[in-house]
Amino acid sequence: MLRNYYVNIRSSWLVTCAYGLMVLLSYIYPWINNNSLWMLCYVIEVVLCGLYFLKNSKIKLNTTIRLWLLTLFPIIFNSYSIQVRELGYLITWGLLLMLMFIAQDSIMYVKRMIYLLLGLCSIYAVSTVMINIGFSAMFEAIAVIFRGHTIAQGTIKTAGLTAHYSHNGMYIAVGCLVMSAIFLMKEKKKWYDFIFTLVFYAGLLLTQKRGPLIAVCIGVVLTFFVAKHESLSSKIRRITLFSMAILATVYILYIAFPELFTILDRFSSSDNLLSNRGYLWAYAISLFKSNPLIGTGWGSYSHTLNLSINSVGVSNQNAHNIYLQLLAETGVIGFSCFIIPMIYTLIKSIKLLQAMGAQYRDCTPMFMSVSIQIFFIVYGITGNPLYDKQIFLVYMISIAFYLSYRTIYKSTIRNTTIDISKGKLYESRNYNI
Repeated sequence: MLRNYYVNIRSSWLVTCAYGLMVLLSYIYPWINNNSLWMLCYVIEVVLCGLYFLKNSKIKLNTTIRLWLLTLFPIIFNSYSIQVRELGYLITWGLLLMLMFIAQDSIMYVKRMIYLLLGLCSIYAVSTVMINIGFSAMFEAIAVIFRGHTIAQGTIKTAGLTAHYSHNGMYIAVGCLVMSAIFLMKEKKKWYDFIFTLVFYAGLLLTQKRGPLIAVCIGVVLTFFVAKHESLSSKIRRITLFSMAILATVYILYIAFPELFTILDRFSSSDNLLSNRGYLWAYAISLFKSNPLIGTGWGSYSHTLNLSINSVGVSNQNAHNIYLQLLAETGVIGFSCFIIPMIYTLIKSIKLLQAMGAQYRDCTPMFMSVSIQIFFIVYGITGNPLYDKQIFLVYMISIAFYLSYRTIYKSTIRNTTIDISKGKLYESRNYNI
């Protein structure tokens, strides 16, 4: 009787609520480190997942999900974090893996997540741009509510509403990826689409974050390159024209708003191009050498790090390179448990994006999925996307997008097309496909 009682629970709204809670806590800055809210979130998430599994006794285990389940082994069975009772990451990661099962059954949540992310990220992009064009006094009061009176690193012009310019950069970078997918995949582009996209990229430039900027550009350009079924010469021509348009826009902006490009000073500076990451990487390598097979334990890097860099004590930090940190903490075995599903999912996502593009289906969600996955992999070379909630949460949601569209694509014959605007399937013959 209990299962029959919950039979009308729609998995689409369940996934929307589950992902939406995590996104709200991660992207509304005052809530991101609120332990009470996160504990409440975990309870609600467990209840939601429990309701789903009461309704659905069959668990769909495809190759992608099996591979991602392997990531639990280094996190659970060789975990320094569990020893010191820091369970937040483990719980979050476990819930995200459970939501992968549920996300396969629906695509209705996809549109909701796209616009929720876009709306939240736009808060940081618009406020950063407004602060830099002379409205800092107006936003100072709002910034105090968001991050308090102290800015840990950066200024109000780079950190915006956050306490650290890196946090601001991550929020806006995700917004750039979402908006780029909408803009580039939209058949009939409006002038405000271009303006809104420009605001996001201007905001990212103003944060002076080099890593996210490079990773976003690589993610969007590579995804744009593989999305269309065209000849190599056609793709090169399209990218060349696109690049020329971007360069022309950048040149005009440089003349009108030179402050946008202070980030170039950080690229050209030979003083400390890697921002002392060399020390952090060297420590990760030393940990890896001490136990190359299974590592020193998940979460051990930040707890054991104690360096003096330029007479400044550095501790409780991640390695700013997820690959070196994975090797240090989980060894070759744990490293493989993460890298294999990352590469496998990206390859499969690209193939699905190309298949959908060849049949004139709505490719916006899959474009977003692939670009976020590439961004995550590239940014992992100099950042901590695997350990920052703002990034790994969106990364796992992008994989859920792939799983949802994979299920729909496999369950339909090639004479159908997906329209995400209504979340239904339509016969392609009615659309002259």
